[in-house]
Formats: sequence, C-alpha cells, structure tokens
Amino acid sequence: MLRQLLLLLLLISNTFANDFLDYLNEKRQNAGMISFKENELLNKAALNHSKYLIKNNTQSHNQTRNRTFFTGSNSDERAFFVGYDSFTSENLTVGNINTYESIDSLFTAIYHRFIFLNFKSNELGLGTFTNKNHSASVFNLGNSNINELCKKRNFIGVGTYYRNICKDRDFKIQKDVYIKTKKINILKNPNIVLWPYPNQKNFNPVFYEETPDPLPFCGVSGNPISVQFNPFKSGKIKLQSFKLYTSSNGEIKDTKVFTKKTDPNKRFSDKEFALFPLQRLSWDTKYKVVFKYKEDGVLKSKKWSFKTKALAYPLLNVSKEKEIFKVEAGRSNILYFQPSNCKSTSQKYRYLYTDTMKINEKKFIDANTLLVNIDGKIGDVLKVKLGNKKEVLLEIVN
Repeated sequence: MLRQLLLLLLLISNTFANDFLDYLNEKRQNAGMISFKENELLNKAALNHSKYLIKNNTQSHNQTRNRTFFTGSNSDERAFFVGYDSFTSENLTVGNINTYESIDSLFTAIYHRFIFLNFKSNELGLGTFTNKNHSASVFNLGNSNINELCKKRNFIGVGTYYRNICKDRDFKIQKDVYIKTKKINILKNPNIVLWPYPNQKNFNPVFYEETPDPLPFCGVSGNPISVQFNPFKSGKIKLQSFKLYTSSNGEIKDTKVFTKKTDPNKRFSDKEFALFPLQRLSWDTKYKVVFKYKEDGVLKSKKWSFKTKALAYPLLNVSKEKEIFKVEAGRSNILYFQPSNCKSTSQKYRYLYTDTMKINEKKFIDANTLLVNIDGKIGDVLKVKLGNKKEVLLEIVN
C-alpha cells in the first residue's frame, strides 16, 4: 500500500512538473524558439537549491558552505553534485506564489527573461519546495549536446582545444568540435526573438524589481519590450530607434532604452535590446512597437503589436486622492491605483467597514491592483485607505 502511494505521489509530481514545462515551452514556442526537454539530474539540482532557499530563509543563486542543504556554491557546482557534466544557468523566485506565477514574474524581469529565452539551452530542470505557504521555484537550464561532449574521451591530439567547459575543468575538447556542437541549438532557433511576441494578447503590464536591478531609480515601471538577435544568424547590429505607441495617445516618450552600452549592470550582449516604459502600461490596451536597426550597414525594421492582459471584472480606476464608487453586493470589482511615477512604492492598505458588512474576497492581482468583493445592506460603505493617504469608498447600491 505504501509503495502504491509513493508511486501515485511520484506520478502526480511528474504531472505537475510536465505542466510547468509545457507552460514555459509554450512561451518559447510562441516566440519561435525550440522547446526545453526535461532533465532529471537538473530537476534534482533545482530541488536541492529550492530546499536550501526555504530552509535557510534566503533568496540567492549562491549557497554558503556548512548551511542546511548545501550542495554547491553556485548552480554549476550544484549540477555537478548530482552528476551533470557541464555548466548551467539558473532562474529562481522565492515568495508566496505558485510555479506558473513564478514563470510569469521572471518574464517581466529582463535579465531573467533572457535566460529563459536564451538560444543555446535545450534542457531544463525544475525544483519547487514549499513550507508554510512560502515557496521557492528554481529552474536550471543546460545544453544536452555540450553535456554529451563532456562524457566522451579527452582530446589528446594536436591542435587547438578548449578547457573549462566541463565538470572536469582540465577536460579538453577540440576547438572545431566544440564550436560545431555549440551551434546546434542556436541554429535551430530563429534569427530574431521578440518579446512580447507579435499579436500577444496577455502581456503583463508591469515590472517591479529584480536582482540585479535594471532600474534602480524606479520601484514600478512598464513591463519591458525586448529584441534578441541570434548570434550565428545575424550580422553586426546597430540600433537606430526603439519606440512604443498606443492607438489612442500616440508615442510613449517616457521610456529608457537598454543596449550593451547603456545597461547599468553590463548583462546585455551586443545582440540584445530592451525598451522600458517608465510608467506601467495600462490594462487591456493595444500597443505597437517599431524597432529600427542596421545590420551590417543595411537599414531594417521590425514592427509588431501586442495587447496587455484584460481583467475578468470591472476596473475602477483610482486617480484622485478620494474616490467614491457605487458597487453591487456580492459582485467582484478591481481597484487600480495607478502610480503617479516610477518611483512609487507599494502601499499598505487598511479596510474600515460596519458590522453589517462582510468582505467575501480581497486579493492583490499586483501591488497596484486589488480585487474586492463585499456584501452588506444598501448604503453600507467600505473604506479602503492607503498609506499615502488616498481613500476609496465602495458604496453598496443594490
């Protein structure tokens, strides 16, 4: 009986892992990229680190020796610990979110997005560990072709070779063999990767923070738009202009464009570009992007459109210091507190209401967007007060 239960739990676990992998792969496929395959060794490495993060109450790509669940100082060492033979890259989140939300949030963070949308990786491991509703999701990415090279015989011939590619840092791989193998995944991917992908209809409108922070002077901004060129399918790229438009208001001019030269954390390559709207984007709104560049001196452009997420319930836009909205009892509404600028930070919310009222549901869609469902008598009022002294009154009218 115990063995059957363990097998059932294993099947459920694998189903969940496959669902998350399918969800991530769908995003890559929509951008025209190859899918990741699941790797059990990388699953183990990722799970080990997710346990370390929760048990040690931290959120870092690094581990400290002698602490609980230590398996390696970085993602490479942790992969080597479980038997993987080549180098990896890693994404992770820590907090009260599920793995789908983890993937979504990492796609709003530009450096972490580029890891998920990298051209060279083709396999992935996922580990999620939860303790008292506090969850860590870790994603380890690898290259199966390079990993197989590291299992072959050490190069001992005459000619140029590479080292420091495998777990055994002195393992030698002939130069031509390594370059040919490195190209396999990259050449299977498209010339250009656009995010959001053309005609996407559920683009998250907001970006908050990541480490390292691309916008250290901001607490909230629009979700960045990015363009990546395939390193083996493109020539020398020189950006000419990168612009964002709405159909109703024209060009959005309050933006910051990132290139290899302007990226404050020096993470961008000369094939990667991003545009940050310094005001968060609006819900359920269509946008147009125009990206102009020169490739080997030839002027080219990419033009595409996307739409931000639509919300399931009526949106009540809070733009004044004090707002009054009339609502129906038992029906959900969404309060949207639009930030006045990108330096705005999250606010604390307080709720004031009479004994005849009941809050059926209140939850954050994001730090500026709050879903509320209340019951009560006609004329009852729920007060929602913010730390910045804004006040919203929800009056029940029927």
